[in-house]
Amino acid sequence: MIDEPMFPQTDAFGMAVWEMTQPLSFRFSKNWSEVTGYEPGHYEKFGDFRRSLVDESDNKRTADNLLRFISGRAAKYNDIFMRVIDGERHWFAERAAAVHADENGLVDHVACVVYDISERVRREESLKDENANRRRIARLAGTGTWDCDVRNEAIVFDSDAAALLERDIAGKPVPFSELQTWAHPADSKDGWSKFTDFITSNETRFSYKVRLLTGTGKYIWVTNLGAASVRDESGRCVEIIGGLIDADASVKTQQQLRDALSELEGYSNRLRGEVERTTRDAELQRVTSIATFDSSPYMSILFDERMRFVNCNPAAMKFLGYTDKAKLRAEFAAAAANAIPDAQLETGQKSVALSERLAAAARDGTNSFESELIGSDGERRSTTIYITRIPYETGFGYVLYVVDITSLREAEHDLRERDKLLSAVNAIAENALAASTPTYEKADSSLKTLAESLNVDRAYAWRNRKVGGEVYTDQFASWSRRGNVPSLTINQRFDAVLRGFCKPNADGSIDVVNLTISDIPGDAIDLKATMGMKSLLITPITLDGEFWGLLTFEDFTNERRFSLEEERIIASGGLLLASAIVNDEMVEATIASREEALESNKAKSEFLARMSHEIRTPMNAIIGMSTIARRTDDADRIQSCLDKIDDSSRQLLSIINDVLDMSKIESGKFEITKGEFDFEKMLEHVVNVIQVKVDEKKQNFRLELESQFARKVVSDELRLSQVLINLLNNACKFTPEEGDVTLRVSAETLSPQTSRLHIAVTDSGIGISAEQQTRLFRSFEQADGSITRQFGGTGLGLAICKKIVNLMGGDIRVESELNAGSEFSFDFEIGWGKPTGKSAADGSDGSAPPPGVQTRDWSGKRMLLVEDIDINREIMLALLEDTGINITCAENGLVACERISESETGDKFDIVLMDLQMPVLDGIGAAKRIRAAGTLYTRTVPIIAMTANAFKEDVQRCAEAGMNEHLSKPVEIDSLLAVMSCYLETDIILEANKPTEDNNG
Repeated sequence: MIDEPMFPQTDAFGMAVWEMTQPLSFRFSKNWSEVTGYEPGHYEKFGDFRRSLVDESDNKRTADNLLRFISGRAAKYNDIFMRVIDGERHWFAERAAAVHADENGLVDHVACVVYDISERVRREESLKDENANRRRIARLAGTGTWDCDVRNEAIVFDSDAAALLERDIAGKPVPFSELQTWAHPADSKDGWSKFTDFITSNETRFSYKVRLLTGTGKYIWVTNLGAASVRDESGRCVEIIGGLIDADASVKTQQQLRDALSELEGYSNRLRGEVERTTRDAELQRVTSIATFDSSPYMSILFDERMRFVNCNPAAMKFLGYTDKAKLRAEFAAAAANAIPDAQLETGQKSVALSERLAAAARDGTNSFESELIGSDGERRSTTIYITRIPYETGFGYVLYVVDITSLREAEHDLRERDKLLSAVNAIAENALAASTPTYEKADSSLKTLAESLNVDRAYAWRNRKVGGEVYTDQFASWSRRGNVPSLTINQRFDAVLRGFCKPNADGSIDVVNLTISDIPGDAIDLKATMGMKSLLITPITLDGEFWGLLTFEDFTNERRFSLEEERIIASGGLLLASAIVNDEMVEATIASREEALESNKAKSEFLARMSHEIRTPMNAIIGMSTIARRTDDADRIQSCLDKIDDSSRQLLSIINDVLDMSKIESGKFEITKGEFDFEKMLEHVVNVIQVKVDEKKQNFRLELESQFARKVVSDELRLSQVLINLLNNACKFTPEEGDVTLRVSAETLSPQTSRLHIAVTDSGIGISAEQQTRLFRSFEQADGSITRQFGGTGLGLAICKKIVNLMGGDIRVESELNAGSEFSFDFEIGWGKPTGKSAADGSDGSAPPPGVQTRDWSGKRMLLVEDIDINREIMLALLEDTGINITCAENGLVACERISESETGDKFDIVLMDLQMPVLDGIGAAKRIRAAGTLYTRTVPIIAMTANAFKEDVQRCAEAGMNEHLSKPVEIDSLLAVMSCYLETDIILEANKPTEDNNG
């Protein structure tokens, strides 16, 4: 409901009020719709009210903060939120106050003021943009900048400011407490108070000069400028940006001026003293006063109480062009009128008469001002004039001092010229960042801008390059005021471009060359005559620590030396130009990389064609042998077909494993798992695997074990054996019959706990050319396309091997020649584990021989087989037929849950084999549902996952669903029986599945 204003002043100040009492009841001020832009309704939920008032992006945050206040967890509520009104974003400030709270501290009556602060936010954003632009220009000019976070009481300086202060502080927060110690003792209190007063004031910016201690122990004058970038709701400044300008030279000049003025003031004080002592010693007073007055280096004039000229010193007579003081006294009014121009050139304002200035001094006791004066030579001079009322004779008079500040004004002019250069550099920056502008247009336009801002006649831009150890340089832009732009010169020796103006430094770089015609060495006189230039500026460009190139500017009109500021700003412009060119080149390189990626896709396409061949070959064998076996009754022929089907199936599984490994490598999920293992037993397994192929081709295989392995090795046994089998398979594949294959292993001790393992596989096979070796370890490629047709293979094996060795901390190498065999070698660091327990005499480990294969008898045990594919259920039933186990089948996860539930009241299942990919309800969902039933039986019945999903994340998902084990398809019968025996031949309940105190049943 809309009520009378709860606070009458809210209408006057553009604020609206909402009030809430418990149970939930809202009231709103009369101006609520006018301020917030919407009509209030009746709200039964606090969340509905907040969603109506606050934009979705801010709703949850502001609501949470307000609820913390209402619940007593926060002492106050003061927030800002955003709301869209008629398609336009508005920002509102909101402050809540507790009208009443219950005995538990919960606020049951709250009033909240809401007011629109959109204009303030927009001004702050505009100020931030303006400050960011100013900071960018300052950095281009080499002026140091800083950022201040008042809340953290720290300032962060950029690299230019750090260089000015000669301190290693770039990018590092410097606490206020440390900053105070840098200020000169005479400046510390006053300078710091100006900074701290600004934080709480309403001023938008500040500027003052202060002496700061540099990292080398000296004090320098700097101008400290700052502006408020962010203020809090109370108006207090919380973020400031600013800069430091080197003002050492100008401050010292001003200090000299103040010293001179102080000295002059001393003269004045002594003069007044002489006048006061006139009654005691008139003659002594007169002599001393005249001596002091006449010796002043500044123009000084004395007036009486009626403002009439009384006396002046020689400096005033010289400026006004008089040698006779009596004549000057008679003509002073005219002389003063000639010396004061009608208007000031710099400001255009009318000059104030001397009589008005004297009247002000009579009224206030003193008066000071700046004015242009015209000397007797006709030159205008910028001056500062001080008029002071002093005791004179029986009353008082006035003394006028004039200080020449023309040199200071010239310095200010130089600053304006610097600003002009800065504007040029800013224009270059905008041009350089334009993505649509061609590189050569950026170069020509930027060079023209710099040259015109320097007011020179001709300019060139050069870029360096090295050829055979020599530095050459090429012009990439040129400009001429007369319009006859010279043609670009390329392939010039660097020293020829310098033409004897300077010599390169030891690192090949050069210093700035800033010469006039008279500076050029005498042996270059012919050059001066032919070129006709009067001034020359050569600015080197250093990019990323490298001497990248240079800019040359030639003046044929004026003989001058360019200022240090001009040198620095031109260097900034050159750096911007070079950066833009390099950036354009990087874009072109990116395009080239894209073309290379397209070539890579082509290689992958060729790989898919090979994969099609590799997969279809064993599949053809499987299908063909199956057809033959069905058509014959010959038991031997059938067994032969089954053997070949088994070989082809394993070959197909090997191809799939390679593809899966490469998929994990490409997605970054391939991992190395380290553990302890018997290295010699691992080698024995590898040799047994490869021995079949060696025997088929009647090859000579040698194992050269050059080190003893009395302790277990800590590494990834599976991945290491995968690399060895792959390399040995390749060696056997590409080595002719009766050829040689050698596996050589040695270990180099690094520490008592680590060694470096060296492994090499050598063969006497067909060899690999140098060109083929460059593609050998690339994914999806083979050294030669004909290899696929002759020897087969996917082209993935060596790429996988390289990735595995890299992950283990090593790298794989190849040395080979065509028809001269190959050697693949790698080394990596291993750890040492527990002793293997082998006897030095017989090499055995002292353990009992492995037991023979035993027939499992699981009669009386019950198993639930959950599998949706008929043939898979048939295979499992056949494989487990000899065990005597009673098997119940379920075609999906939902049926499996029903079977488990039904068995709780009868014969329970002893184990569950669960497929993952099934319709209706998959294996993961079924396992979670079974475990969630909460009984002791459903929490502890072993669930074994069977799936073709063999990645690590799949195993993790099974574990999280409550499954006990994970078997990959195709399932090896030995692995299946081993896992089942762990749960069917023991009464131990896994710790993870034991009931807890919170479980029932």
